Amino acid sequence: MNVLFAVDSVFQLMIAVNLRTTIYKEDVADIIVYNSTVGAKKYTKKLQETGAFKYCFFAETPLTYCGDNYSQKQKLSKYITYFKTLFMPEREMKQICPDFVGSYDVFLFNGVGALPECIYNVCKKRNPSIKCFRFEDSYLSYTQLYGSKKGTIRTLLETLAVFWGRKNLDNDVSGYYFSAPQLVQYNFDYPVLQAPKFNRMNSKLREILNHTFEFASLTDNYKEKYIFFECGDAFFFNNHNDLKYIEKLSSIVGEENILIKRHPRINENRFKKLGVHIAQGVSIPWELIQLNLELTGKIFITTKSSAALTSEVYFGDNCSVILL
Repeated sequence: MNVLFAVDSVFQLMIAVNLRTTIYKEDVADIIVYNSTVGAKKYTKKLQETGAFKYCFFAETPLTYCGDNYSQKQKLSKYITYFKTLFMPEREMKQICPDFVGSYDVFLFNGVGALPECIYNVCKKRNPSIKCFRFEDSYLSYTQLYGSKKGTIRTLLETLAVFWGRKNLDNDVSGYYFSAPQLVQYNFDYPVLQAPKFNRMNSKLREILNHTFEFASLTDNYKEKYIFFECGDAFFFNNHNDLKYIEKLSSIVGEENILIKRHPRINENRFKKLGVHIAQGVSIPWELIQLNLELTGKIFITTKSSAALTSEVYFGDNCSVILL
């Protein structure tokens, strides 16, 4: 089979590589990486070097602009591009990713949105029998259908676009891969499927990811007992309330015992004035660090970063988690 993975985050890429080296290891597979995280273009190139996928495409598009870090001018270009994807998906896909192939038997993605729906419509036109599967991205996947709902205007536009031949990706999903299906709290309209957990014995997985994210460059040894995970609120909502938690935590356990793991979407180092140790290599995913290091006995703290839960959900390590 010819398989296409589409990823919108570092964690999604890790899930995709895990599926590639397990369930889909015998298939011909490509991957398309969105320009939605810092360094995405670089690690797409590094991933291509591993040979794990035949083609590693990079989607350069304003469709990924979200949160308060983008100007109204940038968001205007997003809306214009979105409108084009509704009525001219193939033409717009050539602008987003000129080398995109588009002929696949299976399409794997996380959530519906303008970009995956554009990709899907291109693939669906070339192969009407294509099968689609979702795969998880963070703990929110376990509790709701999608991270956000479509607005009225968008729903209306997409309904009108059906008359021009547009297909609805949401109606063509055959199943949803979860690492811990027993924790799913939402009743999906399609089967919940067991995805392999990250396995430290999967040497191919570790080899691919270590090269992709340059794990050898990691300088921290994670000796601190308390590891605080920055969540994406500062990026998406300009919310900086987590800074006060660091100050309070420092007064209780001592700043020398705390390590900050920054969020990959946030460029600014918001914690540099607080006196705590900040982990270097923000581009190295936390899940990859856990795949390589033994962290039993650590205490993970966060306001709502799903990374703090990976020890339990994906590795089964004996760590404690505090959700503020």
